[in-house]
Amino acid sequence: MTNLEKYNEMLVETNKAFNLTAHKTQERSWIFNVQDSLLFNDDIRKFFKENADIIDLGSGSGSPSIPLKISFPHANFVLIDSTLKKIKFLQSVIDELKLENTMAVHARIEEYTREKCEETGENLHKESFDIVTARAVAPLNELVKLAMPLLKKGGVLLAYKGPNYSDEIAAAKHIMTRLRAKVVDVIEKKLDPDTKRFMLVIKKI
Repeated sequence: MTNLEKYNEMLVETNKAFNLTAHKTQERSWIFNVQDSLLFNDDIRKFFKENADIIDLGSGSGSPSIPLKISFPHANFVLIDSTLKKIKFLQSVIDELKLENTMAVHARIEEYTREKCEETGENLHKESFDIVTARAVAPLNELVKLAMPLLKKGGVLLAYKGPNYSDEIAAAKHIMTRLRAKVVDVIEKKLDPDTKRFMLVIKKI
């Protein structure tokens, strides 16, 4: 059994006790949690360089973060969520699959971005990451506010979005200008013949 299959099995089994995903069978979970997370891998591979630092916002049940970590084992991942049961599940996956350089953090995203060093008062996480990933977390204008302070200059926000992404881009235009964020690519894929997925690649300039 591969690590992707083990993750899917753990997710479906744990979901029987805790509500982690709407997809309750292994077949549906495989399509809508695992394959969905990997849909854009060929397009985004160039960003996941050796020892790249990635943070996944609102990690939930671990998609896309766990499949991405399995795909790019050389990268360093931080998975953040405010729900303790989800963080405990993610930690169990990290332990079971022996995923190195992967940390599950129980915190609200807003609090994490403002966390400061007690000794120096400096922000601990400002401009610390090469990549921010987010799937079904917040509208784009809110997501840009959360992600840009965490990104290094030249880093990218990879936002998994639905078909109304153009409306979200329009609504986020002002905040993106203010935070020096630029949409550099919109990638469209089909998960199945009836389901389209979109990824926004937003660069901090």
